Amino acid sequence: MARSETQNRIVEEKKRKTDSPGHLPNDIIHTIFTFLPIKNAIVAASTLSPRYKRSWCHNRRFLFGREFHLQHGQQNLVAIVDHLLDSHEGNEIKTFKLHIDSAGIEALLNSWLQICTRKNLEDLELHFSIPSFTLESSVFNALHKLKTLKLVKCHIQLPEVLSGLQFLQTLSLCKLPITEGMFHVLIEHCKMLEIIDLIKCSTIKKLNLIARENKHFKKLRIASCRDLKEIEIDSPTLHSIFYHGKFSIIKIVQGMQLYEAFFYFTPTIKCMQSSKVVALVKDLAHVSILTITPLLIEVYIIIIIIITN
Repeated sequence: MARSETQNRIVEEKKRKTDSPGHLPNDIIHTIFTFLPIKNAIVAASTLSPRYKRSWCHNRRFLFGREFHLQHGQQNLVAIVDHLLDSHEGNEIKTFKLHIDSAGIEALLNSWLQICTRKNLEDLELHFSIPSFTLESSVFNALHKLKTLKLVKCHIQLPEVLSGLQFLQTLSLCKLPITEGMFHVLIEHCKMLEIIDLIKCSTIKKLNLIARENKHFKKLRIASCRDLKEIEIDSPTLHSIFYHGKFSIIKIVQGMQLYEAFFYFTPTIKCMQSSKVVALVKDLAHVSILTITPLLIEVYIIIIIIITN
């Protein structure tokens, strides 16, 4: 009887040891830590057994948001990011999110991006406090797995022929100059695009969204693009449009099945040509959910009264 109890204890002890985290294979341990943001991964690794100490070096999510920047300051943030990326031992970095002042660290930023592009980056989000950094064409050509790109306050260089960004799904550009040519390159090349956000982007005057070959495009959001004068949209899969800003000439190709449209025009009655207002209202006649500024309704009613009298 005693022997049987002893054997049971030995079996239970072996089972407990086998099921414990300390007996997990290294690749599983590394995989577990990759699901944590880098800050959490380092904290977790430092509080566990020595076997876990270097597990954070295989992390896939590098998230240095606004709060992280405010907490650590510019100098410490630069040192932290540089050390973590330089120490990275894994084959993949899925996400790189960074809020930082780019002035004076342009070379470091380029080296960080080179590390990320070599490791199959899927999500890139860069927020700069001043527009002093230029994202070069070589970076875009190297991003072959990227799905999400969000850029705030920087400059971009796009090659005429892109070799990267073929799997890009979400594009968000805020407070940066973009030209008609740049936008055309992105639309022409990025056939997997689903969402485009243009927020306070200057210099672009005419936006041609000709995306008949794109079978995935769903949402377009444009806000406060001060130089924008004309928008032409031809996208059979487009689901919703959000527009906020000055009244622009907006042409929506017939046959598009828009579900939702939101247009808020800032007060510029003298810029609202009657023919353009009537044309826009006709284009939006088949939208299921339509939200428009009262100003447009007032102008349209005045036009109808004038025409019928």
